[in-house]
Formats: sequence, structure tokens, C-alpha cells
Amino acid sequence: MTGFSDPATGKKLEADLKAAGNTDAEVFLYDGVGHAFMNDSPTPYASFDERKEKMGVQAYDAEQAERAWGRLFDFFGKHLKA
Repeated sequence: MTGFSDPATGKKLEADLKAAGNTDAEVFLYDGVGHAFMNDSPTPYASFDERKEKMGVQAYDAEQAERAWGRLFDFFGKHLKA
């Protein structure tokens, strides 16, 4: 998904955020997975194979998803706690 969720776009987003003054900005890249990699359901497709065939998106990767969810909740805890 060039221009949306590819590594070059992620790197550009991080550089743009830092250039705009957000020096703490971090964009994490996850090798071997595509958009929606944290979604453990292939819906609206019948299977992950069908989703990959139609969208080119790899199947669910539990290890990468767990790492990403952990980072997301760490971010929420740091920036959204009361």
C-alpha cells in the first residue's frame, strides 16, 4: 500500500513529525506484515489466504501484533493517563 502503510511512508512520517518539532516522535515499522497486521480476523474475507490474494496483506502475525499492541498501550499509558 505505497503511500499509506509502506516503510518509506512510515519513515517520512517520522521525519516530518520531528521536523515539525515533535522530537519524541517514533514510528515503528514491522517487517513481513502489511496493513491491518494486528487484526486477528480475516473479515470481510473468508480466510487469511483470500485476504492476502485480494489485498496482498500477509496473514495475522501474533508476535508482531503483540509487540505493536504493547507499544500502543505503552503510548496510551504515557500520554493519556489521568
